[in-house]
Amino acid sequence: MRGIDDIHGASPTACPVELGVVGWEDSDDHSAQLTEDEGGKTLVRVTLMHGRSVKAGAQRGQAKGQQVLCQIMGPLWVIPPKDQVVLVAFPGGDLESPGVGIVMGWVGASPAIQFNESRAVMDLGPDIHLIIKGRSVTLSDHNAPARFIQVGVPVQGGMPGISACDDKGGGFTVQNGVVGLFASDGTGAAKTLVQLTAVSFEAWQKDGSCLMLKGGDGSLIGTNAYVRGSGVYLGKLPTVANGVAYTATGPANVISTSVFVSP
Repeated sequence: MRGIDDIHGASPTACPVELGVVGWEDSDDHSAQLTEDEGGKTLVRVTLMHGRSVKAGAQRGQAKGQQVLCQIMGPLWVIPPKDQVVLVAFPGGDLESPGVGIVMGWVGASPAIQFNESRAVMDLGPDIHLIIKGRSVTLSDHNAPARFIQVGVPVQGGMPGISACDDKGGGFTVQNGVVGLFASDGTGAAKTLVQLTAVSFEAWQKDGSCLMLKGGDGSLIGTNAYVRGSGVYLGKLPTVANGVAYTATGPANVISTSVFVSP
């Protein structure tokens, strides 16, 4: 077994840490995923900064050193891109055994935008998709009450789904194929609700008015219902020849020029 003392000419430490660059000069592939029977690990090819031979001297900043196979570390499972500078730990000082080295993190320039003393940025680059998995995943701020987006089984229990809410109580839920939207004035009570299912659409307001569409039927309910337009048509086959008759000041049975019905 070749240890860290073969490179540095010093006694090995319990877990030396080295800088390296992802990739080998004699290989186009910089990573390999082992099968489940092989342990299921993902190994990354890393070239250490130090020279292959201690006689050549250590040249930091130039990845011409020992070629090692390292595993990645969770729970953020990510394969660093080729040529990325990484920090690698070697438990026991073993540089030879495949997968003993562990990529602990990436080293390089910080994000050019959005990053400062009060902004932390997770930047995996423009070519990596970020997937977050868990029994549930919640994004929340420190506001009281908090604004949040949640996916999965709610922490407080209940049916799994997708939900979001702002500090005033407005938001949405998606559960078991049903979509619900709700708006609040900040008092904790929903004032307007909209529900969409595979077969219906319903919109309700707390004052009792509602609109329902289901199975080809539509209902508009309210203390007063208004339908306004230059032409309003009611019935199965309304035509302009059948204007609604109404009584106004003067002669009776005046025919409307904007409201038409089916015979």
